[in-house]
Amino acid sequence: MKRTATEDERDASSRHRREHARVFRCRGVSLWAVRPGRRARAGEHRRGATRSRPPGDPRRRAPSVDRLRHRSRRNALRPHDRRPPWTPRRRLLDPRGHARRPWRRVLASLRPPDDSIDLAIRGGLVVTPDGEQRVDIAVAGERIAAIGEVRAASKELDARGKIVLPGCVDLHTHLASTPTWTPLDDFAHGSRAAVAGGVTTVVSMVYQEDGSLRAGLERGLRDATRSIADFSFHVVVTDPSDAARDEIKDLVAQGHAGLKVFMVSPRFVERRDDYVALMRSAAQAGALVAVHPEDHAIVAARTAELLAAGRSGVEHFPASRPVEAEVKAVREAIDIAVQTGAAIYLVHLSSRAALDAVREGKRRARVFAETRPLYLYLTRERFGRADGALWVGQPPLREPDDVAAAWDALADGTLDTVGTDHIPHPRAAKLAAGVPFDRIPPGVSNLETMLPMLYSEGVANGRITVRRLVEVLCSAPARIAGMYPTKGALAVGSDADIVVFDPGARRIIRAAELHSACDYDPYEGWEVTGWPEIVIGRGEIVYQSGEVIATAGRGRLVPRTPGPIAAGRR
Repeated sequence: MKRTATEDERDASSRHRREHARVFRCRGVSLWAVRPGRRARAGEHRRGATRSRPPGDPRRRAPSVDRLRHRSRRNALRPHDRRPPWTPRRRLLDPRGHARRPWRRVLASLRPPDDSIDLAIRGGLVVTPDGEQRVDIAVAGERIAAIGEVRAASKELDARGKIVLPGCVDLHTHLASTPTWTPLDDFAHGSRAAVAGGVTTVVSMVYQEDGSLRAGLERGLRDATRSIADFSFHVVVTDPSDAARDEIKDLVAQGHAGLKVFMVSPRFVERRDDYVALMRSAAQAGALVAVHPEDHAIVAARTAELLAAGRSGVEHFPASRPVEAEVKAVREAIDIAVQTGAAIYLVHLSSRAALDAVREGKRRARVFAETRPLYLYLTRERFGRADGALWVGQPPLREPDDVAAAWDALADGTLDTVGTDHIPHPRAAKLAAGVPFDRIPPGVSNLETMLPMLYSEGVANGRITVRRLVEVLCSAPARIAGMYPTKGALAVGSDADIVVFDPGARRIIRAAELHSACDYDPYEGWEVTGWPEIVIGRGEIVYQSGEVIATAGRGRLVPRTPGPIAAGRR
């Protein structure tokens, strides 16, 4: 008859197993995660804790025997082991770039070798679109090396009580110059505002020059040598010539897979067939086409009518760019996408009717949709104020019902992203006396406040989940632009673009305390809950405790590829 283990022996065995589990963690595998009767190997795991016998089983072996049983496993970890060096392999993505379900299993590659961890972020709530869990992140060089419980690093960050997010990706900024204009927030100033707000990658518009797409890109690349954030570009096509179309394939092959078209421009009306041909060439090359959807004929006619009637004040600005102009252009853009096969990215959508058109269009074509922060928080009543010109942008602010529709669309997936359309102007330029509404420079500052405002008004108020916030600000824009999973992801092998976000921080927005060169903010005096505490770009701390500590010029071009979305595969 087999002897039944005593209670003391069972306790000793339990302690013994816990000790061995700690030993095995240097290989990233808990002893309990190894299948019974087999040699432990890096990368081997099972769901849940597995033991040789169920707890309390009377046949369970005594501690002395248990120690012998696992001696070979202990020996495998001693210095004389000559196996090849282990490297982390387990990612939060499968080989096709789809997210695994990491929180239901033991991650086998929890840590790289001892001397390779440069930074450990400990105890934060790590959030991806697929899950959230309180785990550590290890950074080696510029990339994420491990997620789980990590060893000691040369630098440690305590993220307990904080949320850990991927760096945000903004697909819609205006930081590059043109031959006749230099933005107030250029790459030096705008990228400071970006990283202070948790945006680690910016995509700026650059304009075709002398008929050449490449010339516009080269200007943008020169401007971006002062960027703190990583960057990429959309090339605005003002002349859809045969020569311009011929450039697209080579530019995409070199990592520049983004174009932009302004439907509100009179040239779009004059050369519509050429723009259709351009979008067909973009589809064949795998380039994404961003579209400003407002109908030129409607905007021009309404503006002329108002000015002729002497209604030039800013309070009449919304009437000059009505919802119908946006809706007509959205539908036309979708029709062209169906006709050409192009993937289109509809920017700064502002109205319920336009969002309804997008819902229908997503069933017919490859359509991606963006809104702008202003349309989530403010309404047209701002234009009734004496300083209403401060909020002039294109399209204008809408009705409260349109704001509610934007939140619904953000929650249900009709809207894929939020992009800032960051293009601020000084207060004096916006409020210049005697300037009719159609001459007020359009645009506001949004980069630094995009993340905290969306968290405060969206997550903290229960409109969206924190996972959805990560989707619309991080992973979705990176996927759409062809940057994922290098950008927009917390996964082994991804760039270490990480935001340690304090969800309990309370702050009143004041332009004087922000990093934009603009002397006012559209949300001046707004109290928000939640603010970035630390921002990391490719493994380097670029912002901490209210200060940008990185130097201008550290930013790097992010190559864009015609990935699964841009190439037409869903």
